[in-house]
Amino acid sequence: TQDDAWLSLRFASAAELVETLAEAEQVLAPGARFHYSNLAFALLGIVVERASGMPYADYVRERLLAPLGLARITFEPEPPAATGYLVQPYVEGIWEEAPVETGGWISAGQLWGTVGDLCLWAAFLADPDESVLGSSSAEEMRTVQAIDDHERWLSGYGLGLGLRRDDDRILAGHGGSMPGFIAQLLFSAKEKVVAVALTNESE
Repeated sequence: TQDDAWLSLRFASAAELVETLAEAEQVLAPGARFHYSNLAFALLGIVVERASGMPYADYVRERLLAPLGLARITFEPEPPAATGYLVQPYVEGIWEEAPVETGGWISAGQLWGTVGDLCLWAAFLADPDESVLGSSSAEEMRTVQAIDDHERWLSGYGLGLGLRRDDDRILAGHGGSMPGFIAQLLFSAKEKVVAVALTNESE
């Protein structure tokens, strides 16, 4: 975006994000190749708000988290919550990271959660409760839409889920980072296996 939100860590409101959208840099022509976009996820959240008539966080809590019993996945840290740290290479010391207010970028990341609840979330994506998400929609999320590596096809993207290929095994999931934190979630829908890793450091 025009304000380099991920460098300044000042995130615009949804209204400001839409108002300044024309000033955002177009990195690639549409469909040229895979390119992850936090801005696109932020805009999807605004679409959800407008289509549902609900704030994005309320929509996610009401339609996803509550029906699945994911009480420890939240938009704000709830005790006990880990403190995020910054560690820099070649520099002695550890620094606590200040909390980040995501504003209109709320749907691009920074959920708080436990390994247990994230494993339940991944198990749901592998075999969904039809009253919350149709199996065909979940399968579409896990089906490659864009390939990151066209020569070897080791990674790509479905609808909202990253995909990794290891021979015949396809792993779906998503990684993420915010100042002080790094997370990774991967699962095999076919094998019903889930792996989640959370850290409270970043560099």
